Amino acid sequence: MSTKICFDVFTLQRGLAQQGPFTRKQNWTSQITIQQKNVYTILIHYNVTTNSIGCEAITMPSMRSVHPLYVQLKASLLERIESGEWPSGQMIPTEQELTTLHNVSRTTVRQAIRDLVDAGYLIRQQGRGTFVQRKVHTQSTHLYGFMEELEQANQPISIREFQATVIPVSERIASLLRITPRQNVLFVSRVICTDGEPLFYDESYLPEDLLARIRTQGATRSLYKLLEAEGISIASGEQTVTAALAGPLRATRLACRADDPVLHVERITEDGAGRPVEYSSVSYRADRYAFAVKLTRQETI
Repeated sequence: MSTKICFDVFTLQRGLAQQGPFTRKQNWTSQITIQQKNVYTILIHYNVTTNSIGCEAITMPSMRSVHPLYVQLKASLLERIESGEWPSGQMIPTEQELTTLHNVSRTTVRQAIRDLVDAGYLIRQQGRGTFVQRKVHTQSTHLYGFMEELEQANQPISIREFQATVIPVSERIASLLRITPRQNVLFVSRVICTDGEPLFYDESYLPEDLLARIRTQGATRSLYKLLEAEGISIASGEQTVTAALAGPLRATRLACRADDPVLHVERITEDGAGRPVEYSSVSYRADRYAFAVKLTRQETI
């Protein structure tokens, strides 16, 4: 992992000597290895724009450790992600570069990267490389539609697998909407994507008479905005957030595994008269989404 260590000026001079003839015409990185309590790789960077030299120390995986090399390497890479050294969306070094940098086999590098991809920290993009996974963060105490939350966070949005159909409602959904069981409602399902990757799968139940408008506009617009366009006010909402496993259906929609975790949100939205106008069941990929709430402490007696 990245760490701070002390080394003398001769170490720096040795790194500069390995770089060859010193040049100020382009950026370069030199690499040397030193041993104190642990074995470190020292990276010496030259920035042509600022005309400055910087150093970085990286712990090398050790054969004497009780942990396998790929576990040590994974911990080192994860530390760079969580510390912000590799920010969201940044491409990480190639397999060959990591092999050289950490003095391990390509098999070790591939296993470490595979584990971080499976855990949602990294994402592979065909023909481009491996990148730090972007995680969408939303923070609000106001009532927004699920798509509106992403718009507030300035996230690029696309919609896949959009469906809108009229179905007889189940007893459970009927009780939530306070209508008669088997009464017809409009069922809408869609996958919302950011950066071309599925973020959440949405199933919503709405008044039947919205079918025409939602069939023509529901693939591009917030359902709340479509409700308001029909003169239905959005006044309040009550939601429950739980942790769950994706399961087969949601895994297919979200392009993840059935045993991957999801953040499951159920919400009932009411109009100004307190009548339920929508029930939504939304599943977010846990590796791509985080919801933050700011709390203030109230004085207690």
